[in-house]
Amino acid sequence: MKFGKQLAKVVALSDPEWAPFWVSYKALKKRVKELTESPPAATQPRDAGSSVNQTGPSTNTEPNPKELAQSAGEVAFFRTLRAEVAKASEFYLGMEQQMGARRRRIKLGLQYLKQPTTVLEDDAWIKMGRACISLYKDLLLLENFAVMNYCACSKALKKHDKTVVLDTRSRFMRNVVNQQPFTHYPRLLEMLQEMEEIFKEIDALQGDKARPLEEEERLFLEAIRGLNQEASSMQREEKADLGGASTSDPEHSADDQPAARDAATAAGAACQTHRSAPASATVVPELASGGDADREEKGTDTAPSSKVSDADHSARPPTAAVADEVAETEGANVGKRRRV
Repeated sequence: MKFGKQLAKVVALSDPEWAPFWVSYKALKKRVKELTESPPAATQPRDAGSSVNQTGPSTNTEPNPKELAQSAGEVAFFRTLRAEVAKASEFYLGMEQQMGARRRRIKLGLQYLKQPTTVLEDDAWIKMGRACISLYKDLLLLENFAVMNYCACSKALKKHDKTVVLDTRSRFMRNVVNQQPFTHYPRLLEMLQEMEEIFKEIDALQGDKARPLEEEERLFLEAIRGLNQEASSMQREEKADLGGASTSDPEHSADDQPAARDAATAAGAACQTHRSAPASATVVPELASGGDADREEKGTDTAPSSKVSDADHSARPPTAAVADEVAETEGANVGKRRRV
């Protein structure tokens, strides 16, 4: 399957409200096509002045890389690419913050439900399980968002370099794309693993009353996991095509680490799967195409504070926080996603 169709498949499975924030692979391909339609870049003689007997203008010319890089088509392509990267990066950070707030509410509700003095409603554990599964699905979709956007940038640059016969892909990916939060996301992977553990704990606490996943939930999760594995495999291929990575490189050594259990089989089922798990998260404020490839990186596993802070929920009963989570994820999202 061509990448454009595969990307469209992932976008269709995700929340429609995310649609404007994906890297527009179609727009980048259009910019590349415009490069072939624009006037040729200035040229210079290959061996100008090498022959004193040359009486006419040289016909053995080649593109001037400096002037080609400054052409209108090149400027337009990289302006569009930087804007797409910035858009996806900002959205990713915002979503990671929101999901962090949802995780905190789930943990708060779980602590309350586990207290021996708590009088439980009949459906308290069901609500908690639904909230956990809903967040888990969104976390998987956000991981797909990160991986597919990385691949979109790499593949667009590959098409660009093939068209203009310039080597810009490796440098731009190294100095710009690889510095973005959607390229390195340990906080997201941590939340995925934590939701899997919480779901297993909820299942164990319910005992005989444990609710198995509904068929629709199971199919949806299986579809996401399948796309996740395909996307991760594609990302590894893109990285290998860019020059690969030494197994001793901490940035890439965790790419094939089994970091998540498959919650799609049944309630509490645990099946190891492979996931891309970079070891550090790095963000740079600028999106310049050049720069020092060996710039100092400051790894972090925390994002800026969420708009939905802990203080917003600390004054409310934990059961109310759980109810809000269920309403947000199970009610407000009804009809948003296309069904499998």
